Amino acid sequence: MKQKNEFDNCLSWDIIIDKKEKFDHHIYVNTGQFGIAVVYWGDGSKKDVLPSFEKNSKLTDVDHIYAKPGRYTITITGEAIHVKMGSYGWRVVCVNQWNLHGYIGQIGNMYSNGEPARDGSWYSGEFNRCYNLIEIKEGCELSKTMKSAMGMFEYNYKLKSVPESFKLPNGLISAAFMFHGCKELNTLNFKKFPLPKSVKDADNMF
Repeated sequence: MKQKNEFDNCLSWDIIIDKKEKFDHHIYVNTGQFGIAVVYWGDGSKKDVLPSFEKNSKLTDVDHIYAKPGRYTITITGEAIHVKMGSYGWRVVCVNQWNLHGYIGQIGNMYSNGEPARDGSWYSGEFNRCYNLIEIKEGCELSKTMKSAMGMFEYNYKLKSVPESFKLPNGLISAAFMFHGCKELNTLNFKKFPLPKSVKDADNMF
């Protein structure tokens, strides 16, 4: 039997730091009441350990400064109920792994601040407006407890494909605007990407 390690369950994505810009980077993580999340920045630097909070509505602003430009893999392990890219989402080019423990994506992103959607679910938008996101790798899976995928990949103009492993979970309430504005998305097999019966709002999903 394969021995488990902390990277078996994580959220991982690649960013590109351009030489013409500042090398600082920010993400926001909510560990909730019981989780402890660990952030690896992909450059061999010290990891950031984020504790849980008494109330599960606090997003922690995690900062990092890279020594030089390049492509880096950011990985979050442990448990977190929400992660948002903040104003640096345009640096994201690839999602490598998406099966973080406890991850539900219900608190909001930089454009919503957790405002309830029309159906009572929450605006999700984890990778919303990641204009340079091209690839979501096979094996990425949405959390089975996720209730809203609203705006999750909205305006990701360069996203070209979604893997077959990336299925909408039963119990999902909103898929509105999930892929809205993804002009290059051309390999989504709708027969293998059915809407669960639980979905109440799929307006402008594409």
